[in-house]
Amino acid sequence: MVALLRLRRLETESREAMLGSVPIRVGERIQTPLTWGIRRNVILLPEALLSGDPAVCESALRHEQAHIARWDWVWNLLAEIVCAFCWFQPGAWWLRRRMRLESERACDDRVLLSGLPDWTMRRTLCKFCDRSEPAKSLPRWLKAGEWRNV
Repeated sequence: MVALLRLRRLETESREAMLGSVPIRVGERIQTPLTWGIRRNVILLPEALLSGDPAVCESALRHEQAHIARWDWVWNLLAEIVCAFCWFQPGAWWLRRRMRLESERACDDRVLLSGLPDWTMRRTLCKFCDRSEPAKSLPRWLKAGEWRNV
């Protein structure tokens, strides 16, 4: 419940913007691109992302649009509810974590299949890797330091 209130606060503190034909919300306090909402999906992007490389911004936007198309926020909410009721069951927590990881990978795949070059996706991951997920969930090439070649 606290996380929902934080998301709502981030949304109200951000400003509306258009990226191409896509309505988004941009804010200084947003650390990483994210999507949330059930009836009205909201894409929140960091302000620094818009002033940077347009290719990185495009790949982040497509990634968030893939989350919306897959209804990932609804599935994550359901997983949270299951974990709340089955808090004593380690398998429920493991499945929730695994589901989130696979969701991210599926959205990354969708972005790559949409025609963007893989180097733009690598740049996007490098830009936000140290802010979002723990190092053990990062792709092998990013852990190995190959991102320096991007």
